[in-house]
Amino acid sequence: MVYQNEIERYICDWKAYTLLDSGSGERLERIGPFVLRRQDPRAWWKPDLSESEWRKADATFVEQREERGKWHFRRPIPEVWPLSFAGVSVEARFTDMSKHIGVFPEHAPHWALLAERIRAFGKGFRLLNLFGYTGVASLVAASVGATVTHVDASPKAIEWGKSSQKRAGLEEKPIRWLVDDAYKFALREGRRGRIYDGILLDPPKYGRGPKGEVWKVEQGLPPLLEACKALLNPENGFLLLTMYSTDDTAATAGNLLYDLLKERSGKLRMGELVLPHASSPKQLSVSICGIWEGSIKKIDERT
Repeated sequence: MVYQNEIERYICDWKAYTLLDSGSGERLERIGPFVLRRQDPRAWWKPDLSESEWRKADATFVEQREERGKWHFRRPIPEVWPLSFAGVSVEARFTDMSKHIGVFPEHAPHWALLAERIRAFGKGFRLLNLFGYTGVASLVAASVGATVTHVDASPKAIEWGKSSQKRAGLEEKPIRWLVDDAYKFALREGRRGRIYDGILLDPPKYGRGPKGEVWKVEQGLPPLLEACKALLNPENGFLLLTMYSTDDTAATAGNLLYDLLKERSGKLRMGELVLPHASSPKQLSVSICGIWEGSIKKIDERT
């Protein structure tokens, strides 16, 4: 086990996305052809751009209570619009009462890392995407040859992912879209003896399963990780954990994965996902992550 203790910074470099500015609890972003203004409690410094520049946003999310609110539009724009990553077209859209648009641009470095891992592995890569949301990572993985099992508790998110799959022209790619509780599904897969070459975990701090199951990351994540360990290819598995809890640091994610996989041979890294400012040298750190990479055997060495 190699535990890389230095904090790595996974900086978003995606042409479809630009963080124009952030500060005073908000961020100003160009996402595709549109400029959006929405809340971000991590950005509590001063903005670089003037308020007049911020007011030029095409759409502004006005928060009303506990991250719920309403979008206000300066000009007519479509509810759904396409974004392309590495040739894969996905759907961004405005959602009722939520600031989220179905795409998290800070994940772009991880999408690229996942695609690189799948290509290096060769044919037959099996990916499990838990808390997969609208499925950008699932679509990217399928586009480069992976067989994907995508799990999320939200039926709306699953339908959104299927719509993006159709838009991307990937209907023939092997993606299983499942509405399920992540932990219960992982336990069932373990009893079935299933093995995955890659597992993505992007758990919320708090949430509910499809049958109202309460999820709290501090209580739910450790047993879920144990369930995932039983599913992860013991020789050359790849596990990526992303966490959005503002109370934790990258070391939290790294330590959790160290405890889980310390007896295995491979490399463990920890880091944070970062959005660079277009207007200044500032960077907005959005989430933390831990990445476990087992060694990859050459194709002719695998059975």
